[in-house]
Amino acid sequence: MSAQKLAARRAELVQRIAQQRNDIAILTHSLERPMSFFDKGYALVQKFKQQPKLVLAGALLFATAFRKPAFRISATLLAIAEWFILKKR
Repeated sequence: MSAQKLAARRAELVQRIAQQRNDIAILTHSLERPMSFFDKGYALVQKFKQQPKLVLAGALLFATAFRKPAFRISATLLAIAEWFILKKR
């Protein structure tokens, strides 16, 4: 092969490499956001493994936040109190 052919082939390959790098950059840019969610989730799991007290505190907080509404508890306590009052009579 002549030097001109080698130079043309090299220029073609450099251009192809640049295009492939650009394609990979576009693909990785589209994956950055989903991967950041994965990374945050993985970091959270690792933190839970290191500090199991956090898991317990989170479970208690979850149970407190999603407990039954207060009016049901009040009605139940009121019914129990009335039952005790009526039982004493």
